[in-house]
Amino acid sequence: MHRPYRKAYNQLLALGVPVSDEQWESDAPFCICVESNVWADYYNKARGLFGVDRKVTDILQASGLFAEWKNPEVINCWPN
Repeated sequence: MHRPYRKAYNQLLALGVPVSDEQWESDAPFCICVESNVWADYYNKARGLFGVDRKVTDILQASGLFAEWKNPEVINCWPN
């Protein structure tokens, strides 16, 4: 994983965001597992940015990444 992505990964991990660098049929640098809906809610797009908490999207954007829903429980983090 590239250094800027690792920085975002570690910042999210420090916040308690459930991140994973396992490749689940994706080439994304890492993903966020949101089964608990604490940091994102697939069905509430009015929350944050497309349902993803603003703290999460701010960290991703600062590292040149963006969040994209893979399914209601997983968010892939992709380079811009």
